[in-house]
Amino acid sequence: MLISDLDAPETTGEPRPRWRRQIPRDVVLIVVGALLAFASEEIRDARQRRARIDAAVASIRDELVANRSLVAHSLERHRFLADTLGKLLARHRQPDVTIYTNSMWNPAMVTSTAWQAARETGALGDMPLATVLSVAPAYEMQERYRILAEALNSAILNDARRDGMEKVLRDRFAQFIPLDVDFSHREAGLLDVYSKALAQLDQRR
Repeated sequence: MLISDLDAPETTGEPRPRWRRQIPRDVVLIVVGALLAFASEEIRDARQRRARIDAAVASIRDELVANRSLVAHSLERHRFLADTLGKLLARHRQPDVTIYTNSMWNPAMVTSTAWQAARETGALGDMPLATVLSVAPAYEMQERYRILAEALNSAILNDARRDGMEKVLRDRFAQFIPLDVDFSHREAGLLDVYSKALAQLDQRR
């Protein structure tokens, strides 16, 4: 017997056990299944994220449209008051009850609920940067408008409680002329920003 014959492994000609033949195929199936499950999860998450973004953008658009309508109404009112009160002042006359009881100053009650909800739910962070940048200026400008309106409204109410409604609104009506003019300018600016933001959102659709 040769030495090489001693070193060679014995071969019986019998096939390998079945479990040894199935290991590679089972591993492949497990890996493929895991990849498919992961891909399905990614697709589902992407769809849910897209749906959340679309819903948030739609809500923001609806809110901006509603705010634009409110601001347009206030702009019309403030221009009317500035013109009417200015003419009365020039004639040394006081406004009648139909004018000062319908508000001598009427800022729009703008809201930012949809914008805040998008930020709190994370939808804002998932939006394209271009979309966020097109909408953010409108909300920033209207927030400054809202804060100023609330502060002035509070001051007017305090004066009315202390001195009486007629004295503040009728006898001191001249003080509302620059206020109406100033807010009409602010509202014109807001309408311009709203239009730009809505145009950007419509391009996205």
